[in-house]
Amino acid sequence: MKQTISRTITTTDLKYSTFNVVGGEVEVSPKQEVSLFGKQTLEQSKKQLKKMLAEGVDFTIVDIEYNVNTYEMDLNEFINYATIKEEK
Repeated sequence: MKQTISRTITTTDLKYSTFNVVGGEVEVSPKQEVSLFGKQTLEQSKKQLKKMLAEGVDFTIVDIEYNVNTYEMDLNEFINYATIKEEK
């Protein structure tokens, strides 16, 4: 009998843009979507995104989408790729 391991994981997908003011005009640059683990609030998302970007980069979050997916993997394959956290 084939055994599998499965986990349900929630991610927060952020669409954001950076902006810069040049000569009184605002230049907006849409960026590639970013995924964060867990269901992040707007404030949590801003904090995480700020850590990911270079210091001083101004940004705005355009859209937040939450996804819940269940992942499954053969148990033997999982054991081959996983790192032992604690040996007993």
